[in-house]
Amino acid sequence: MRKERYRRASDIISDGDAEVLKINEEARRISQQILAAAEARATLSKHANAAPVVITGHRHIGLNYKELNDVTYFIAPALNSHPMRYSVFTISNQAIAWKTPMVSVSEYNHLQARENLLKAKWWRATQFEESSSFNDTAVLQFYENNSMVVGSKEI
Repeated sequence: MRKERYRRASDIISDGDAEVLKINEEARRISQQILAAAEARATLSKHANAAPVVITGHRHIGLNYKELNDVTYFIAPALNSHPMRYSVFTISNQAIAWKTPMVSVSEYNHLQARENLLKAKWWRATQFEESSSFNDTAVLQFYENNSMVVGSKEI
């Protein structure tokens, strides 16, 4: 019955209302993902003594981590876009160490990937949307995250 009402409503809404419906559906989907993520984080937090590190990927930025409820979540970089790095982790009972070397391809490919990043507006936060020396530097700092190329952290 509920689906039937939804179909009838979709038959009589205008194009503008259809956009609102799509946005609301996307918001509902995102809310469900956030709730599922919260449940997963709660489960991981319960077992933080046994498994204090979570490594996930890929994301089109340099290596990052965040601590939540005694669990350290690492987000590993993608290989196929600037900065074109991969992650190597060394984990013990006391610490996690990492390095993120560049992929072994020609300098030309690395420079081309960097140029592609700087040309594409959709990679940029809105405040850095327009290309300028200042904005390009900010974009590169965010995506390269050079402070995380090599490091370690007690766990």
